[in-house]
Amino acid sequence: MNYHKIGTVLNFKSCTLALTVAFLSFSSCNKDKNNDPDYFVTCKINGVETEFNSSNYAEVQYAGTSPSGILINGAVDVGGTAGAFTITITSLPITEREYTDAESNQNIVAIYSQDASTHFEAGTMVYQNTLRNGVTLVNHLRIRLTSITSAEVRGQFSGDFYQDGEALSPMKTITEGEFFVKVQ
Repeated sequence: MNYHKIGTVLNFKSCTLALTVAFLSFSSCNKDKNNDPDYFVTCKINGVETEFNSSNYAEVQYAGTSPSGILINGAVDVGGTAGAFTITITSLPITEREYTDAESNQNIVAIYSQDASTHFEAGTMVYQNTLRNGVTLVNHLRIRLTSITSAEVRGQFSGDFYQDGEALSPMKTITEGEFFVKVQ
């Protein structure tokens, strides 16, 4: 058993989890979020079109001159109590391409908050949870970044989302997800 490799993987996962938590902490700060109608986060949740067009924005973190973390956020209403969507990608470097939950050396997380207490998650950790529990993940989380600039981020997403990120919990399938958000 290669303990050095295991330690490196665990260290990477710890770092990406810490970055995700930092992003989520920063996103809750009270700053001017974008409600411009030109920006949006939309998807179909179990076939039902849903728009998260309030408080939609992106935050980008850099390692030197390369993006190393992106957070994308959208809410149904200004307070976010009727539903919210958050997507986080940590990788070095982040480029315009497709990211999937089964890739190594990166972490992707998407959280659909149905309301203040009901959350559905997809991403790297959920994929690993399905493997540990013998659950077949039919629709892997896929996030395609089609454009990243210092002003805006655009892309698509889809996948199977499990309540509280637990593979044996209820699931929602999210399809036709799209985002176009302003960088804050």
